[in-house]
Formats: sequence, structure tokens, C-alpha cells
Amino acid sequence: MSAALQAEAGLVTADRAPQAWLAYAALVQTRIEDALVADDALLHQLQQSAESAVVARVWVNTEGRISAVALAGQASAGVEPALQARLIGLPISQTPPSGLRWPIVLQLDWSGIQALEASTQPALTPSKEQDMI
Repeated sequence: MSAALQAEAGLVTADRAPQAWLAYAALVQTRIEDALVADDALLHQLQQSAESAVVARVWVNTEGRISAVALAGQASAGVEPALQARLIGLPISQTPPSGLRWPIVLQLDWSGIQALEASTQPALTPSKEQDMI
């Protein structure tokens, strides 16, 4: 996982973070990726941008919903507001573990993500020989 957990008081790298924090960061990353896959228009917008990935700082509230997203560095115009519009309020399905330092810093890479509509199509169609077996 390319995640580091950061607090205002200092950085907690993935190799020093408690397992519960790492597991939660992975869950947040998965939920974000699922949201991108399900939003064809946003995914298309991101894939047309100059970046194929960004570093995002993500905060989750005590109810288990993303409450803020901020991109580190510069992103193409519209990328940060588009991600914020889609992700803020997104349910994570679990509340954050006790003591988790904020924000969670994640690498969001959409270069290899396909839209849900495209990814549900069969990769190969059976040949006539396979149909006969």
C-alpha cells in the first residue's frame, strides 16, 4: 500500500503505523476506488486530466463518512473540486479506529481503472470450438 498516515504533530509512516490504521487506510482507498469505478463521468474527466495519479489527504468523520479531501501539490483545473464533490459524504462502512491520526494520505491512481460499465463486459468472447465443448 502506498499510504502514509500523517498528523499535524508528525508523520507516521506505514511501516510504523498500527495494523488497524493500515487496514482502515486500505478500506478508505478501496471505497474511493469503488466510487471512481461507479462514476463514469468523473472517471473520464480524471483520465483526461494531465495526471494519472494524485496524493490525497483524506479525513473521515466519526460516523464513518469522508468529511474532507485535499490534494497535495498541484492538480489540473477541476480535478480537486470534482473529487471533493464525489467523495465528501462517501460512506466507508466502518468508523475510524481509535487514535487514528489525520489525515490519511493516499495515492489515488486512476490510470488503470475502468468504468464499471466497461469492466463488466466479457474480456473474451468464446470461440465456436469452445461453444461446442
